[in-house]
Amino acid sequence: MNTEQFWFGYLDAGAKSSPVLRDNNLKSSSPDNICLFNLQKNQIVEYKAEIVSQRLRELNDGNTIAEMASKYELAKQSYLIKHPPHIPQETQAPSTQAANDPIKPTKRRSAVNDDLIDFGDDIRWNDDDE
Repeated sequence: MNTEQFWFGYLDAGAKSSPVLRDNNLKSSSPDNICLFNLQKNQIVEYKAEIVSQRLRELNDGNTIAEMASKYELAKQSYLIKHPPHIPQETQAPSTQAANDPIKPTKRRSAVNDDLIDFGDDIRWNDDDE
């Protein structure tokens, strides 16, 4: 496939054959899958890459490519609502609010339970029990 963002092809699958579009920026839920916009189904479908890659052919029909390009964006919006992209925590950009806030020290808790009641020096220990 091309290294450009979009690849236009044809999925040769007998009665289920269809022109397809691959957006290289759209990630599937599994590294073993590939997301393709299927024009016949008018939606983005996840296929097993191992199986479907053998059935893909380059598409050179300008009319079909234009039709897919126009329908793809709506299908992409619908797909992303149902399958939000996974962004690892370490790569997420901090929110602008958090980036503008000064760093505040966290409250340290002592090793002694904070729930204990302080009776001061009024407690006397009876050493006679030893």
